[in-house]
Amino acid sequence: MRRALLAFCLFGCATRSAGDDPTLLEGPEGAPPLNGSGAAPGEALPPPANGCAVGVGLDRVAGQIEDDAGLAVPGARAQLCVRRAADGNLLCLRPGAADATGRFEIAVPAEARCVSRATLRVVQPDGLYAALYCELGLEGAPDIDDDAPWVLFRASRGGLDPQPTPGGGQTVGLSGGIQVDVSPDRLYFGGDGDASTLGGRRISPADPRLCGTLLGPGFDGLYAFSPEADVDGPGFALRVPTPELAPGTRVAFSVLGGLSCTLSDGTPVPEGQWVEYGVAEVGADHFVKARGDAGLPCLTWLGWRALDPDEAPPAGPPSADAPGALPPPVLPDEPDEPEDPSPEDPPPPSTPPPAAPPAGPCTYPAGAPQTPRTGQVMPALTWADAYDADGSIGAFSMEDVFCDPAYARYTTIAFIVGAEWCPSCPDYIREVAQQASAIDAAGGLIVFVETEDNSYRPDSSRSANSYLSRLIADAPSIRVGDGDTRPARAIYNSPIIQSFPTAFVVRRSDMRVIADQNQVAGMLDFAGLARGGGGGGGGGGASCGPDDEEPYEPNDSAAQAARIGAGTFAGGVCDGGSDFYRVDLAGAWRLDLTFRHADGDLDVYVWDERTGRPANGANGRPLGSDSATDNESFQYQGPAIVAVLGYQGATAPYRLTLSQ
Repeated sequence: MRRALLAFCLFGCATRSAGDDPTLLEGPEGAPPLNGSGAAPGEALPPPANGCAVGVGLDRVAGQIEDDAGLAVPGARAQLCVRRAADGNLLCLRPGAADATGRFEIAVPAEARCVSRATLRVVQPDGLYAALYCELGLEGAPDIDDDAPWVLFRASRGGLDPQPTPGGGQTVGLSGGIQVDVSPDRLYFGGDGDASTLGGRRISPADPRLCGTLLGPGFDGLYAFSPEADVDGPGFALRVPTPELAPGTRVAFSVLGGLSCTLSDGTPVPEGQWVEYGVAEVGADHFVKARGDAGLPCLTWLGWRALDPDEAPPAGPPSADAPGALPPPVLPDEPDEPEDPSPEDPPPPSTPPPAAPPAGPCTYPAGAPQTPRTGQVMPALTWADAYDADGSIGAFSMEDVFCDPAYARYTTIAFIVGAEWCPSCPDYIREVAQQASAIDAAGGLIVFVETEDNSYRPDSSRSANSYLSRLIADAPSIRVGDGDTRPARAIYNSPIIQSFPTAFVVRRSDMRVIADQNQVAGMLDFAGLARGGGGGGGGGGASCGPDDEEPYEPNDSAAQAARIGAGTFAGGVCDGGSDFYRVDLAGAWRLDLTFRHADGDLDVYVWDERTGRPANGANGRPLGSDSATDNESFQYQGPAIVAVLGYQGATAPYRLTLSQ
């Protein structure tokens, strides 16, 4: 199939027409439509397809990665992000690495397969090439395997020896004659990048190997930097040779949003979207000397075009309500939070001060798997170096959280899991950070975990703290990198982590994972879970006790699933975990779960032992029943494991009926 060559627009693509905000840039005349669907901008997506009630089913994306010399790029990463059609959530999947021939393949997990948009970022972790951003056309779904290669352009390290600048920085000369005045202390690469690794490449805007709006709105010049980097504060002074333009010509500069790109006023530039941000003039030497508002705000892709004499300069960055712009992801309404503590009664810090060990021996709950799994005991993970909101460093462990009375005021631990290469993660992280004080006051300890850096290497706590501090400032929380997790990489290897961003919540009283982001649309109610003591929002454990438990206990994991036949019996999810049953009926059967929603919101699913999560049907929805009313029921056929669990840790007694 032929690839739809489009820009990577995570927050919506828009075209520009007369009178619209000039910073929302359209592609060149004749470029494919900007929604990647075969429909013109503003038209509806095609009808539901490939087993999805909404959106288009996408099972697999594959292709070939080559450089601009036609050679394979082994080890390059193909990073797929999808907009889930059912709820608008943006998910970035684990990247696929190219093999020795440059071939990559990405399997889309069931919970992410029904999509309205799919985009690809292609990057070589060593930074020898500029990152590529393109949107996929969905007409080839569910199996997209492009015949045209994804082309990465090699970036040279520079030509001139760095020269000191009066401000204490250095002038770096790059290939193509471009010079940038770099202040290393204001240059943020993420991971372990630094100014010495900076490279670039001038590319013809007419190069047919460029995809979609990388061509820009009629650019006269195009430049790609590597590795991607953001500039803190004012943009770097820039000198661009433009021998094709007459002296005195006004030139408008545009920048492409990347993993992290902000204008000098702190306004973020959406990933994969071109924004015109400043104007400079061609000098008598045919160089454009761009300073001030025209200074380079980030090192991703830079485009420039000559302005007509009567053309107005760009009006600034795009706004959320700009004409034609799609809105950012919609987050669910947040529940009412308790009033902020008065200045005289501030909340305790997120990391309690050292305290004396408990008076008696403390034994961590038994039965934990090697990696976190929903409904099971959290492994006793440790980090030798964890960062607090104030930058202090110390050891942090799940055993201390459970045993040390210094953590006694916490009822839950919320793990917010991301990756530095994930374009969809910053918004989720910022949203959690905005709620952090309320979550902390409700009894929720927040732990931000970065699994990998920009180069797809296991992230250190030091790198994770540097990255997170730019997003969450001093929000009460712990910040760690999964590269420092012991046992090694236990978070990244968890079956909970299928896409990014994600999160899961541990109840401190028994260190059981009671909720994960994959189970809900929108964001988990972290504060509500903490206020309920880890018992969820449906009444906690008050309505359910040991006398309500089913006669099949212990059946709290798939391995302990109780074998049941046709009949009715009483039970209860009373500890915030799950109850598992093994159905051995050969034909069709029906399961009815009767309970009062006022006691607690229970759901019932067919369980996938391999992933440790609810199984998914062809439409991407979990197999089972999960309404927000009294009672649940569904029909199925053949042997299966069934799980009864409380929504976000809710508890309630129930009656279960299995019939044929």
